[in-house]
Amino acid sequence: MTIFCRIMSALLIAFAIHPGRAVAQEVRWQDATSLEIEGKGWAQTAGPFDRLPASANAKVNSTAWNQSRQSAGICIRFTTDAAAVSVRWSLTSPSLAMPHMPATGCSGLDLYSRAADGGWRFVGNCRPGKQDGNQSTIEFPDGAEAKRECLLYLPAYNGTKSLEIGVPAGSQVEKAAARPEGLRKPVIVYGTSITQGGCASRPGMIWTSILGRMLDRPVINLGFSASGDMAPPVGEVLAERDRAVDGDIATLIRRRLDGLSGVDRQALEAAAVLGDRVDSRIWCETLGTSPLDLAAVSARLISARWLTQTATGRAILLRVDDYGGDALV
Repeated sequence: MTIFCRIMSALLIAFAIHPGRAVAQEVRWQDATSLEIEGKGWAQTAGPFDRLPASANAKVNSTAWNQSRQSAGICIRFTTDAAAVSVRWSLTSPSLAMPHMPATGCSGLDLYSRAADGGWRFVGNCRPGKQDGNQSTIEFPDGAEAKRECLLYLPAYNGTKSLEIGVPAGSQVEKAAARPEGLRKPVIVYGTSITQGGCASRPGMIWTSILGRMLDRPVINLGFSASGDMAPPVGEVLAERDRAVDGDIATLIRRRLDGLSGVDRQALEAAAVLGDRVDSRIWCETLGTSPLDLAAVSARLISARWLTQTATGRAILLRVDDYGGDALV
């Protein structure tokens, strides 16, 4: 018997003993809209993973509206007992990447799981290859685990048209239990491209997503590249949100207008108008100003490292914690 015949005989015997290994394992798919969608501020949206309500279309400028249909900061929170998770997704735009930002960040997905110490651990990235019908499978390094809590972050600079999460037949994927009472109210972040996610290599590395894992609470990303201009219509939309924090940001900001000129003054005046509309104690991202009474935070300074390693940043986190969230950064 030749060596080739011996090898083929061995393979046939192996497949006869373990027939399941000769075929792909069946995957049971579930629509992600049936799970917990976190980071979405309004239920009445034009698409299932849009960031502004449908009513905002007639209020905000066209750039902000189009970018609001990109799913930056939104994630799916679920539990599973599977050893691996499959994801199948389609996008609203065929443009998967930008010259300065990879497809993994613009149009990809990121999977995180809850670690034994209670923190969040990166598991894997789902890399897109086309507009429709992307599919990827990520295995958990430690295998199957009962009721493993997961976060699946959606694309930062593309819209998510459809999304399904799959597990092997016999495994379960379920909506995660509600967060503890004190961690349910979201932090709302309004800003421009740095807030939306430019130019993170993965959606889980957007600073608002990092902040959400640090605080272990929902964060709503309202960053719009080159269009976070604090226009009054945006304030009107934000005012639709129920808030736990009351105050008068406009008064706080106007106290700092004296002695300022140029861009700083224009930015703060715009923030004051926005504050009038929102009527809430918030922290606004301004166009290059310094932190002012925790009411206006510079886009140059705001980052996860700055929030945790500077006195002003830590003060913001303490304020958010004290107020139970639903502050606007």
